Amino acid sequence: MWNDIRQYIVLILWGIGMWFWGRFWHQTGAIRFPMLVHYVNAPKWLIFLCGRPRPDGRLELAGIVFQIAMLLDLLLIPVFWVFSVPLRKRGFIFMAVFGMAIILAAIIRMIFRFSWKNMHD
Repeated sequence: MWNDIRQYIVLILWGIGMWFWGRFWHQTGAIRFPMLVHYVNAPKWLIFLCGRPRPDGRLELAGIVFQIAMLLDLLLIPVFWVFSVPLRKRGFIFMAVFGMAIILAAIIRMIFRFSWKNMHD
């Protein structure tokens, strides 16, 4: 009863959906708001995982953090299956990782927002 396949399908679809959202919004949409983002050089494998870089080959840092957390969510699913983690605990862990990703991305963006503002005042 704990390992209902429909529950895992929902978690997998949620993780994949959030990963794609991070790939297309964080990396592409961030270009419009340069004061909120910080770009870092990224190896080819990270560019493959996280989306289209800027023309100079750099990716947005908060987007990388968010997408790696979503991949961690997806990698937790086999662990849930093997150890028969109860539904409530699965949801709690999955949403905790998602919340941590959003909070870290927001903190990174706020730090660079204030540092950018101080540099240009």
